[in-house]
This record gives sequence, C-alpha cells and structure tokens, in this order.
Amino acid sequence: MSHLDDAAALFARMSVQEQQEALGALGLPKRLPKESQEPPKVTPFSALASTPSRRKRQPLTVKAVSSPEVS
Repeated sequence: MSHLDDAAALFARMSVQEQQEALGALGLPKRLPKESQEPPKVTPFSALASTPSRRKRQPLTVKAVSSPEVS
C-alpha cells in the first residue's frame, strides 16, 4: 500500500467529527453529512447520461458480399 492508500484507509475509519477536524486542519472545507446535501440539479443531459439504455445490444452480423468482377 502506498502512503495515499494508508491515509485514505485511516480517513475512512475516522468518525465524521474526526474527518471534519482533519479536513479543517488541512484548510479544506468540511465535509457535509450526506443527508444534509441537496439533491443534485437534474438537467435534461444529466438525466440522459445517468439513465442506462434499455435497448439490448444486438449481435453484429457481417455478410460477405462478393464484389462484381472488373474486366
């Protein structure tokens, strides 16, 4: 594991208050609890991008076409 992986693992094990204190000590904005965050604004493009296609992929079939002979 790298130092970054170690730090991420330690951060994940911290309580929310400890995480906020650590971020504050680094001069970063405090993380908001997930419940209090506003839902992301939905735009037509984001709705399309986040919705998986419902159409099933069809297998691609390739037909061999013989070209007319050039004389």
